[in-house]
Amino acid sequence: MSARARRAAPVVAVLALLAAVSGVTWAVWGDGSRFEKTMQAADPTPRLPYLVDTNVLVKLTGQVVFDRDGPVERFARGNVLTPAEMEIVREGGVTEVEATITLDEGVTLGLWRFGVQHGDSPWGLFGALDGLYAAGQHELVKTSHPDVLLRRSGNTFHAHYVRGQDVLRIEGYGDNGDAVTARVMSLLDRQIERSPADEQPI
Repeated sequence: MSARARRAAPVVAVLALLAAVSGVTWAVWGDGSRFEKTMQAADPTPRLPYLVDTNVLVKLTGQVVFDRDGPVERFARGNVLTPAEMEIVREGGVTEVEATITLDEGVTLGLWRFGVQHGDSPWGLFGALDGLYAAGQHELVKTSHPDVLLRRSGNTFHAHYVRGQDVLRIEGYGDNGDAVTARVMSLLDRQIERSPADEQPI
């Protein structure tokens, strides 16, 4: 073998090795077109950065003593609504109700959503529910939420406000007046942050 051929031999060997690697790569992966198609296809299970909580009502802490949702008649039994309240709810065009009541450290808290059928104004129901407690001599309590009516009788609180087609209620009661007051006010703030009140019509 000549000196020139000896010098060229390593170069030829490297080129042969690269050609072999390229051939194997082509056999395994192809020309990449199938990956292009995969990249263009929509992900059947897209990953969201977070889950959107669409609940109107916040979550209550403590032991759940009542949790129900459905048509109004589901609430006719069990005395969770008084007969006067049931009459107001029926006459107010309510089609569905959602309610959760919990007991936590001696304080009972409740959240209610009364869904009024489209075509009926929720403001009539709002006025009737608040008026029921006003007629029972429940005192109006000042809050930082101008479109919420909160009433108190002893250690019992009921607040009402309108959000879209819903009338929302926050309630609380217990033996310790200071504890009940603090918990109701905190719950009211949380609930308003979740579902702000609509402005009352003039």
